[in-house]
Amino acid sequence: MLRVIQFVRSEKHGIQIPLNNVNDRLCAMLGVSSRSIDNLKKELKEIEASQEEPSHRSLRSGSSTSITDETMEQSELVSGRPKINLSDFGKDMIRYEFHLLLAERVYPTLDRMMTRLLADFPEFPIKSKTTLSKQLKQMGFVYRKTSKIKTPLKSTFFMSQRAKSWNKNQIRQWLIYHSVPFLDQYSTSELLELSYAFAPETKYIVDETVKQFYIEILRLPVRHCILNPIERCWAELKNSVRDQNTTFQLKDVEKLVWNWLYNCDSTFISSCIDHVHVYEKNFKKADQFIQEIEDELSDDDNVDNDSDLTEDDDEDQ
Repeated sequence: MLRVIQFVRSEKHGIQIPLNNVNDRLCAMLGVSSRSIDNLKKELKEIEASQEEPSHRSLRSGSSTSITDETMEQSELVSGRPKINLSDFGKDMIRYEFHLLLAERVYPTLDRMMTRLLADFPEFPIKSKTTLSKQLKQMGFVYRKTSKIKTPLKSTFFMSQRAKSWNKNQIRQWLIYHSVPFLDQYSTSELLELSYAFAPETKYIVDETVKQFYIEILRLPVRHCILNPIERCWAELKNSVRDQNTTFQLKDVEKLVWNWLYNCDSTFISSCIDHVHVYEKNFKKADQFIQEIEDELSDDDNVDNDSDLTEDDDEDQ
């Protein structure tokens, strides 16, 4: 420090070392060599660099984070349409329109099903044939190709109610194995009735329990809630509670439920049952139409086989 004071005092009457010669001024001021000055400068630069690195790193991480957020937002915007998840009621509407077309003796193509769905249910979430086709595959529908068009004539859920996707020959073999007589002109449904009649009896605990109360349990096909009248009652109950619920408290909801049940009369119950009968008739018509189509296709296969045999006989002659 004394050297610095003495150097400053010596320059009161004039500059001894030019101002632009920084290294020489520092050497004279501190009394050290030029190499020591260079080493001091390097150390100062390293200290400054180490102090600036955290700020640079924070800026980089911040910028990278902002870029990541932007890319995430862009990816979310460009991700396409949201996935459509149909409710059980929506799936039932597809099944119903499918069988309704069959009941009307119309091939249920994608165009016809899409048109009917949007006509009967304008707010139906599926609007394109591609999405409808994917939904049909998810529901278990398979396509069976005919000579002219590609039509979903079979579905696993529908045929599973008819002897677990057995065909006519398999049912015949089962009847022959169990020594059950039948006629060759019997249809698939008639053969199924025979197989059910001679099948081993399956007993359920529920059936045995309700016998003492003289109650008969009517079982519905799988995934056919539209054939259950109580489903329509539940729908009306939920709509009533939804329209009148203003407090969103469980006590008030319970009161609304009991109020609806109290006002539910036999007329409303009869209308629900009649509504189910309409669906049931359409399903029966569709079943008959499918049976006719299966018979026609099997007859065509037999004709083709006979023609092949005739051609082989002609070639042998």
